[in-house]
Amino acid sequence: MFKLMNDQTKGIYAMVLACVIWGSLNVVFASLKPMPAFDIVAHRVIWGMVALLLWLFWKRRLFELWRLMRDVRVMKFVCIAAVLISLNWLGFVYASQTGHALEAGIGYFIFPLVTVAFGAIFKGERLNVAQSIAVTAALLAVGILAYGLGKLPWIAIFLAFTFGLYGLLKSNAGYGATMGVALENIVLAPFAVIWLLFVSTADIGFWSGANYAGALILVGAATAIALLSMSQATKLISLFMVGFLSYLNPLIQSFNATIFLGEDFTRWHVMAFSLIVAGSAFYIWDLYRRAKRQTAQPS
Repeated sequence: MFKLMNDQTKGIYAMVLACVIWGSLNVVFASLKPMPAFDIVAHRVIWGMVALLLWLFWKRRLFELWRLMRDVRVMKFVCIAAVLISLNWLGFVYASQTGHALEAGIGYFIFPLVTVAFGAIFKGERLNVAQSIAVTAALLAVGILAYGLGKLPWIAIFLAFTFGLYGLLKSNAGYGATMGVALENIVLAPFAVIWLLFVSTADIGFWSGANYAGALILVGAATAIALLSMSQATKLISLFMVGFLSYLNPLIQSFNATIFLGEDFTRWHVMAFSLIVAGSAFYIWDLYRRAKRQTAQPS
C-alpha cells in the first residue's frame, strides 16, 4: 500500500507520524515520574545515539559522520546546539512530570512565532503584516496567562526560546538534521554516562524493571524515528505543509495534558489559546502565500 502512495502523501504521513510521536511523549515522561528528569534525558541521549548510529550504519553514512566530526567549525555549532536541545528536553520532561504539560504545549505552539521574531532580531529579516500580527498575538497570549495565573508562564517561554535558538543555530550549521542530532547525541553521551554512573542518586532507573527499561529505550528510539520521519517529510512536501502539520505536536501535547494528565484548562488558557491559534493562522497563511509565490515563479 505504501508503495502505491505518491511522494506528497508519503511526506504527509511521515510528518504526521513525527508529530504524533513527539506529541505523545509527555504521557510517557509523566509515567516515569519517580525517575528524575536528568536521568530520563541522559537515557534519551544514549539510546537515541544508538538508534541513529544503527540507522547511519545501515545507510552506509558513518564515514560522512566521521568527516563532520573532524570539522572544527561544524563541531562548534554541534556543541552549542547540544546544550540548547538538552536544556529544552530537560524543560519538557520537567514540565510533563510536574503538572505543567499544558504550559509546555503552549511553549511549542508559540515556538514558530518566536522563530519569526528571532529572524527579525538576529538576521535582520523584515516582518510583514501577517508575521507582525502573529508575533503580537503570541506576546498577548503570554501576557494574558501571566495576568490570569498570577505569574509568567516561564516553562512555555523557556521551551519556546531554547527551541527557537536551537532552530536559529541549525539554520546556519550547514549539515542535515539526522547528522546534526547524531552528532549532538555523541557530544552529550559521555556526560550522560557519567551522570548515570557517578552522579545520579535515584532509586529508580533502567534496572528497576522491564517497564522502565522498555520505556527508556522507547524514548530514545522514538526520538530517532520521529526525526527521521520529519527529515523525510521535508524532502517530499512543501515548507507550508511542514509548518501546518507541525502544529499537531503541541495540539496533541495539550490534549494529553488535559485529558490524560488531568491538568486544568482555565478560561485564561482558553483566551491565550484563542490568541495563539489566531496568530498561528496568520503565520500559516503567510507560509502558504510564500509557497504559492515560489511555485508561480518560473524555474
